[in-house]
Amino acid sequence: MAVKMLAEYLDHALEFERMAAALRAAALLQVANMCAKCSEIHFKIAHYRQMATRIADRLTLDGIAGLMMELANAKAARHPAEKK
Repeated sequence: MAVKMLAEYLDHALEFERMAAALRAAALLQVANMCAKCSEIHFKIAHYRQMATRIADRLTLDGIAGLMMELANAKAARHPAEKK
């Protein structure tokens, strides 16, 4: 029973790693088309998003969400004519 559970866990972990690698590749392609400052902001937002997946404290998560919102607004202010 434990071996089967471990095998399932490893299968899910490998699938997660494949999906994460694909997302990282897509993000790198997207960043290649950004200006340098927007690229820096993009990576900071990605770092905060990654950090938030390992935190359970609501106050800290709210703070991270606020930082991400500020960065997203700064990124949008740099290129006001562009729309997503």
